[in-house]
Amino acid sequence: MKRILFFLFTASTLCACQQEDSSSIAPTELSITAEKGNTMVTLTSSTPTPSFAEGDKIGLFLPQNTTDVVWQYTGGLWKSSTPCYWKNKKDRFSYTAYAPYRTGSTKEAILMPDLSKQTGKLSDLSAYDFLIATADVSFSECKGKVTFSGASAFQHIYSLIAIQLKNEETQDIITLQNLRLSGEHFFSSSTYNCSIIPHHFNSITTPVHQLAIQDKSQLPEEGKTYYLLVRPTETAKEGNFQLSFTRGAQTFSASTTTPATTYKAGNLYLYTFALKKGELLLEGTEIKPWIVIDQGESYLEESL
Repeated sequence: MKRILFFLFTASTLCACQQEDSSSIAPTELSITAEKGNTMVTLTSSTPTPSFAEGDKIGLFLPQNTTDVVWQYTGGLWKSSTPCYWKNKKDRFSYTAYAPYRTGSTKEAILMPDLSKQTGKLSDLSAYDFLIATADVSFSECKGKVTFSGASAFQHIYSLIAIQLKNEETQDIITLQNLRLSGEHFFSSSTYNCSIIPHHFNSITTPVHQLAIQDKSQLPEEGKTYYLLVRPTETAKEGNFQLSFTRGAQTFSASTTTPATTYKAGNLYLYTFALKKGELLLEGTEIKPWIVIDQGESYLEESL
């Protein structure tokens, strides 16, 4: 009996010590830095910069949680709505973040921008952009700061289509009326799942295959470019571009089909169309990594 009592006393003492050691370790607060990879469009501005803009918000998923914590870029620093702590200082953890922040998101179902509301303007593009970043780090590796940069920088999840119109008509004034881009599920809605690898789109909730934009503006002599985000495709898909415009007193409607293309996340697909004698002709296509620099909204420059 004495031996049993001594064993129980020893076991309870060890357990108490372990709990005391664990609780005596002060929680270590987590901080972050973040950049956008292969992009020059911020969430709130088209100013060329790889960094985020003042007031931008991202959602961060801690390894132990399926709900996010909002972080805001203020005064050159990221500040969280509530303090975030490392689970421990020994193990490696995976941190996932997304932008722009949306209330009500979970790691299994992140709310994404509604692509069907796009205007085609470069200045509005950032409102519909969607980015994801993942960093696998331990406390000792990063000295407590999770860094979303380099290979772990935020990446575009959508594809970007740029439609450049060139006026090769006579001296007549060309007034744009409506333009329409269509393609299978180009603008369909869903949530995004970051709970497993690889990350992926969830099932489509609202199928949208077409986007129509009313412009009602004069086509400048140097041309004009529209910027539209579309969902990436797993297989090659054709796109159809339709345009209505007036030349003098006459109204024209023209359309053309783009070649079947597999649209990949983070890529820019530039289509150049020319108006000739009332017809819309596809003059050229380019596919490059997405880096947009605004130069009067009439010229698109891409570089690595």
